[in-house]
Amino acid sequence: MKRLRGQSKTVPGVGFPGRNIVDKRISQIIGIFGDGKFSDGNETSEELRHFLSQVSKEHLKTYAIQCVNEKFDGNGFALQDIVNELGKRLGFDIEHGRYRGVPGKPGHDGLWLANNGGHSFVVESKVTDSFPIKGNELSEYREKLIEEKRIGKQNSSILLVYGRGDRERLVSQLIGSAVFASIQVVSVAGLFDLLDIKENIEKYGVRTVHDLLKPVLTVEKSIDFVRACMGQEIKPAKKTEPQESAKKDKVAFSDKSVSDADYEYWSGVVSKKMGVDLHKKKGVLYDSDDNKVGVVIMVSKSYKAGKGKRFFWYGVHPKHLDALSHYKNRSFAFGCGRKESVFVLPVAEFENIKGSLGTTDTGKRMYWHVKIYETDKGPKMSTRKGCEWISMAPYLVGE
Repeated sequence: MKRLRGQSKTVPGVGFPGRNIVDKRISQIIGIFGDGKFSDGNETSEELRHFLSQVSKEHLKTYAIQCVNEKFDGNGFALQDIVNELGKRLGFDIEHGRYRGVPGKPGHDGLWLANNGGHSFVVESKVTDSFPIKGNELSEYREKLIEEKRIGKQNSSILLVYGRGDRERLVSQLIGSAVFASIQVVSVAGLFDLLDIKENIEKYGVRTVHDLLKPVLTVEKSIDFVRACMGQEIKPAKKTEPQESAKKDKVAFSDKSVSDADYEYWSGVVSKKMGVDLHKKKGVLYDSDDNKVGVVIMVSKSYKAGKGKRFFWYGVHPKHLDALSHYKNRSFAFGCGRKESVFVLPVAEFENIKGSLGTTDTGKRMYWHVKIYETDKGPKMSTRKGCEWISMAPYLVGE
């Protein structure tokens, strides 16, 4: 089923057996449109952009994560279209740039135009920070657009959007270039954060949100500032053993220690191990097309455990067990950091050992502490005092 002629304009309502099209991976969705190949002005491009304009913000996030973390033909072009769709949802009038450069023409990825003399942005998108940034070339794109009177010199700047990597590494490449004073660098995650803010502070006007993208402060710091003004101050994490928050199992793209990208990566590893294609159903719950396999995936950053060792910490709630109860094949997957190790523990095994685990019970909620330590005898799960620690080696899954 290569094409959906006559239905492509309402494609989010079209279903495939077992899954709605919006729940397919972005690499599969691209193949549905036109010839499945990106080219400026072709049917694939037009129909994908129309599709992206109709999907929910949550689906758009998922596609962005997949573009950033999966290698497939055209992942950078797809991310470019997603970034421009974000610009549209932020209230700009969007002009899509080219996928591939043409001699004598500006090679920007997008042009975000503000109404009524507001600030406009020449947009460049990158999947990672590993690509060299040619600052002078970006400056030339902007100068060309100013020359053509498509933007003004005083009310325009460049916006560099990256999928993953180190912002400071990107900025360091720009120091000393002609573009340095007129560029802002922001992650895709930062743009989604900004969209969240826009949706919550519409009363302050779109321009207030647009101003956060100007080359003054880092966008992430500006976002924190706005949240603080709204009474949503983000408190720095304590450098002690983590305490579970009420929203621990909610996956947030903006989490700086553990991101949606980490969950997507480990879901791919677990899918390969189990021989099924797992899709995110809700929160940290992933399941198969036939609803026979269910996995709750949790990811932890590393914590110091002394003697050069580390541990990883997770909170398993009764609601996680409830969510998995109707699956024939059900497991927990505990991801350790970013692309390090993952342990797949069947629910039946967890039921056997949960009585030996530490718990927290506030009266309103309770959960079991799962702590996986590096030891000289391999990975082990800690237990209550007097109980033997549990070897996790049998549950270790390789990439």
